[in-house]
Amino acid sequence: MMTTYVETVGEFKRTKEISGTCLQGYIWATREQLEAVFGKPETSDGYKVHFNWGMHVTERDGTTTIATIYDWKYDAPADLTTSITWNIGGNSSDAVRVVQAILCEQLQMTAKNFDARLARL
Repeated sequence: MMTTYVETVGEFKRTKEISGTCLQGYIWATREQLEAVFGKPETSDGYKVHFNWGMHVTERDGTTTIATIYDWKYDAPADLTTSITWNIGGNSSDAVRVVQAILCEQLQMTAKNFDARLARL
């Protein structure tokens, strides 16, 4: 997979190695926005999850974070242009921060556009 450099975070690349991750927060975005930055999603069981992205992020300070973005228990797959609440999973709460930073930089938008917030778990 291709590695992408993001000034605000560091490098990220897609990965299927996402075991051990769990819900860390949410982001409000369209599938079109997510695909523009992370590429085509993996498809899942169609029952609990329709689309998902897994990524390995290496920050400039060497910290690594595994992050996932997925639609959880929607009745139907999200269309390209409708904003929905996507779950952000990860191996730490940093997953929400890095996903938001990557999206903001790559799409040249502000954090407010994505309404990202940390889950209170």
